[in-house]
Amino acid sequence: MSELENDGYGATSAIQDLTNKLNAASGAGTWAFIDVDARTGQTNALGVDAIKVAMLYKPARVLPVGQTAVANTGAFGLYQVSSGPPIQRSRPALAQAFQETTGAHGRVVLVGNHLKSKGSACADNLSPVGPDPDVLDGQGNCNQTRTAGAVQLTNWLSGNPTGTGESRVLILGDMNAYAEEDPIRAFEQAGYTDLIRAHFGNAGYSYVFDGQWGYLDHALAAPSLVSQVADVLEWHINADEPVVLDYNTEFKSTGQIASLYAPDAYRASDHDPVVVGLNLSPVAAVPASSAPHDVMLILLLGGLGVWLLCRLRGAKRFGAA
Repeated sequence: MSELENDGYGATSAIQDLTNKLNAASGAGTWAFIDVDARTGQTNALGVDAIKVAMLYKPARVLPVGQTAVANTGAFGLYQVSSGPPIQRSRPALAQAFQETTGAHGRVVLVGNHLKSKGSACADNLSPVGPDPDVLDGQGNCNQTRTAGAVQLTNWLSGNPTGTGESRVLILGDMNAYAEEDPIRAFEQAGYTDLIRAHFGNAGYSYVFDGQWGYLDHALAAPSLVSQVADVLEWHINADEPVVLDYNTEFKSTGQIASLYAPDAYRASDHDPVVVGLNLSPVAAVPASSAPHDVMLILLLGGLGVWLLCRLRGAKRFGAA
């Protein structure tokens, strides 16, 4: 998830509440989550902002292996600004290797992200990225801040942060950058493949802004993973729906809030889910600590988030820029 309330991992936390509700609908124990603080030995490992990234998975399909790793310094840490206390720009990134418990016992490293939005300015940056105003080139506010995050992320991942030695990496998240913008080009220059572009070309979209269509939410595959991507699907349940039907309640009467609601998937967010299916080849050696698995993960992206369900399968749901 790219945007989940950042209130820890306890019994009353948002991630525990979400997991409880998923299990109530699908059966006790179907879903579990990565407790990043416990697994890294840090407090607030994913930052002190009101929102954080998160991962949920199906233990019957996959198990986490290796080290849970976070990028929470540099471009993913706190920024010094020209006035006031340090603030968060891009949210810390989370990398976790998952291994299938059945089938080929394949393994993949999933990386959850949420780069700085275009919605507020970075002109007052001092460090680690300097002043970063909208230079009116079409990329909006904070382009250099996002690009610095993309460059740092790929360098960090090349250093094997999970300790598994696994090169099959799938970067997922709300990058707040369209396909031709500098942050995505930085990922591609590092060797990652934009799976939406690869499968849909110029027809890909998951988000609409002022009547213009594109995608801010990305699935980017490392070279060793590309041949094992079985399919990519954009599930158009949100972007095509009118704003009046969305989850926001402002400007709606009590009667409209009740009458416009429907218990289905539609307009759960302003971003569409993207589903990534993987057919993983086996790893050379299976760690004794993991009964091999077939991954199911969730990443919430955007305002309410985007779900990326990976069977080593992915699906996105929820999200604001």
